[in-house]
Amino acid sequence: MKTYEITVDGVGDFTFKRRTLRLSTMILGEYERYVSGIESPSDYLVSIATWISALKVLIEEAPKGFDLETMDPVEPETYAKLSEVYSALVGAENRFRGGHGKENKAAGQSASGDDQAVVSETIQSNTG
Repeated sequence: MKTYEITVDGVGDFTFKRRTLRLSTMILGEYERYVSGIESPSDYLVSIATWISALKVLIEEAPKGFDLETMDPVEPETYAKLSEVYSALVGAENRFRGGHGKENKAAGQSASGDDQAVVSETIQSNTG
């Protein structure tokens, strides 16, 4: 499986698996688990589910201290880190694909089709 490395300022060095059709399907499965049974998930939940789903499937190696399973959901920096790492991942994918996949953002950026992360005002005020 092809991988690539990204350095995220303030977080560390990551190795990601290159997204394939199989991995995209796995990401969608993870996403569905997060929003399952919720008829109209909030934009906030869609963002968090999108970030975690993609990162859970695509992270091959993360820096010490970055563990999706043990991140503290009460710490505002948790969401800032998730957003930064996810944005770096999407940016790298867009660069090495040379623009391919722009028509289908759901496959390359967000399960909701929206490439803009939505962060609740509570978290925004705690991270700024």
